Amino acid sequence: MGKNLELRLAVPTTIAISLLLVISIISDAWLQARQAEETLTEQAYILSQEMQSMWDFISVNQELINTDGDGTYTFKGLHCSIVGTSVGALFSHRTDYVIRYVSDNPRNPKNAPDAF
Repeated sequence: MGKNLELRLAVPTTIAISLLLVISIISDAWLQARQAEETLTEQAYILSQEMQSMWDFISVNQELINTDGDGTYTFKGLHCSIVGTSVGALFSHRTDYVIRYVSDNPRNPKNAPDAF
């Protein structure tokens, strides 16, 4: 009778503990994946804002960049898209990140967005 009682207590307890352990592992994995995605999204946002700020700076200073010391306007070839693309390429060579400009309706196929 004692072994039967032990078995009736041990089996449900083992099942309950095993289920709780599985639920804990699944929820931990889900939370870690969610936190990793949030971190990547925040980093992507910060990088995009820095690139946009650089783009805006070049745009605002076009006249200053392209005006010679004597006041003559001479286009230097540093417009926003060239600077943004060049800075993105330099940044990508120095890091594991890839920065590129995309458009929902690109004129250039290499500017089409990826799945992300």
